[in-house]
Amino acid sequence: MALSDVYFLSMTFEDIRNEVLERLQIIGDGETITTAMTAKVKTSTNMLVKEWEAQGIHLWTYTEATLFLVTGQAKYDFTDTDTRLANGFIETSLTADQVATDVILALADTTGMAAPTDILATDPTITTLDWTAINTTLSADSITGLTITQVGGVTNSGADFDLVTTVGTTYQLDVLYTEVSNISADILVFDTLGTLDTQNPTATGTVTLTFTARETTTTFRAINRSSLADGQEFQVFMLNYMDQASGDRIGIEMDDTTRFWDTILTVDSSTQVTINNGLPSSASSGLSVYSYKEGFIPVRRILNVRRRESTDYEIPINFESREDYFNLPNKTQMGLPIQAYYSRQEPQGIM
Repeated sequence: MALSDVYFLSMTFEDIRNEVLERLQIIGDGETITTAMTAKVKTSTNMLVKEWEAQGIHLWTYTEATLFLVTGQAKYDFTDTDTRLANGFIETSLTADQVATDVILALADTTGMAAPTDILATDPTITTLDWTAINTTLSADSITGLTITQVGGVTNSGADFDLVTTVGTTYQLDVLYTEVSNISADILVFDTLGTLDTQNPTATGTVTLTFTARETTTTFRAINRSSLADGQEFQVFMLNYMDQASGDRIGIEMDDTTRFWDTILTVDSSTQVTINNGLPSSASSGLSVYSYKEGFIPVRRILNVRRRESTDYEIPINFESREDYFNLPNKTQMGLPIQAYYSRQEPQGIM
């Protein structure tokens, strides 16, 4: 006997509507179904489908996260920035002995690690828009960038560009420039309180300005200090603007068994990164290094907990009720974690 290869029941909404109304004896054979009846059946059907969808485990609302533990710490507040909670992480190791104050780290592998990204959506030096000219004429294109041309022998001819900043955040601004003519130039950032950082570039190259914002707007200025004749040119052909602390988080195991956490400033190669702050002490080759991308993880409920050993072996931890946890006689005893309790709070809870 031939098979149809059809394994599902296909019915239109009209078929379902007619069947429902007839079974409920709302209509009889041949009776007309009104528009109001159809609307009510459609609403009731949608509500029933939503009820079915709400049953069972909603896998799309579940995720696994890793909490990096700290020796001697028994409580982890998920609203605290020092609580390291990650959806996923990268594990590698040091390949060279590191000493205190080191910012360049030799790693086995940097694949997947990320440095801060440029805050500016496009390079502002390809257009004169959003620049304020100072005693000069400005021109710009995508090849040579922003050209500042001295006019009338006036000194201090330049251009300003406003940067949006968050008070207390440390930024880095990398500037590529060319002194087309033999001039004296300054590149600086400032706010209404004064200069935050300044460089006096020569020839052609890159300068880096680093500053901690004191106001919500900080101004970048490229200026020609020369008093030579008209036509002196100074070009700025790329701005790379970033929040220094927005790179991936990185945790380095130290020789004293603590873990030092910082942020990646640059990924220099497949085996080297530069971090923002120097190591507080020594770390030997072979010690573990973890990195992860920071992001808000809303934790509404925790269903189970496992402890991961260094060998990737995972051991279940007893997840206690509030009553059982508070009945424990000693909650701060040092040792391997074997029990946990999660206190649900808003906006985040406490483990």
